[in-house]
Amino acid sequence: RKHLWISVSNDLKFDAERDLRDLGSGNIPVQLLGKASYSAKDLPKQGVVFATYASLLGKKGGKTSKPQTRLDQLLEWASPGFEGGLLFDESHKAKNLFGGNGGKP
Repeated sequence: RKHLWISVSNDLKFDAERDLRDLGSGNIPVQLLGKASYSAKDLPKQGVVFATYASLLGKKGGKTSKPQTRLDQLLEWASPGFEGGLLFDESHKAKNLFGGNGGKP
């Protein structure tokens, strides 16, 4: 199964791996979203993708290619029929994700 763990810092990936080990699930691979290219094919077929809230805003694109965001990449990776877990770690800190509008998109 595929799972998505979103937190505030890439450094917390190590805590996520520790938490999985503590739960007896240390064999589940955890991959940083930021270390993959913008292709969904570069994300694991099984395991956890660990992303930060800020990384979801990351965008790739140029004059000749259609811009793609990390969120687009995750949606493609999860489709069709995503049945894994979504973990929003430290979600209260995501309130300022969209900038100066008081957390409103």
